[in-house]
Amino acid sequence: MRTFSEEHYNETKQSILNAALSISAIEGFEGLTITKIAQRLNITKPALYHYFKNKNDILIQLTLQYLDRAIKEIDTILHHGSYTYQEKLQQLLEYYIIQGKLDPGYFYLEHHITNLLELLPSSPEKEQIKKKSAMIPEIIMGFIQTGIQAGEFIQMDPMTLGTLILSMLSGVLLHSNMPGIQNMPPETLSRMVSHIILKGVQS
Repeated sequence: MRTFSEEHYNETKQSILNAALSISAIEGFEGLTITKIAQRLNITKPALYHYFKNKNDILIQLTLQYLDRAIKEIDTILHHGSYTYQEKLQQLLEYYIIQGKLDPGYFYLEHHITNLLELLPSSPEKEQIKKKSAMIPEIIMGFIQTGIQAGEFIQMDPMTLGTLILSMLSGVLLHSNMPGIQNMPPETLSRMVSHIILKGVQS
């Protein structure tokens, strides 16, 4: 059983990660500083260093936490449950849009991992980020390939088809503030996008 101090420590640590994510989504990784995090949470910089060694430590732990969660959730959607390939792909598309709308910081993180890796010095943790970030497209492309082999998806190179689908999803999230969709609830938007991707625009 966790003590109160352990719970408080973990909650504060997560609050620091959440604040770092929010700031990064607005100002980029380069704009993130320990001072800005401390000011947002109304704590001192020495107090923050009790939880993390430095800015890079925060970014590393934040990214690994996101990747672990994303890998687990995507794998669960695509490889568990008695759904058809089409139904599983629809669940993935809707998950991607909803998460991107509700947690824009994670959308920023996902699409700028390459930039983050360029900023980080060599370390075992950096290699973990590289390995885990590569797992997500591998899982998705592998699923698409088996769907093609099962005859549920069109005959196309799995890498090409998967890349086109992910690019369309990214485009929606990048332009989610445009008229027509900016005030649309995430669930409604996700259903519309998944329908268009899976069924096209024909009536």
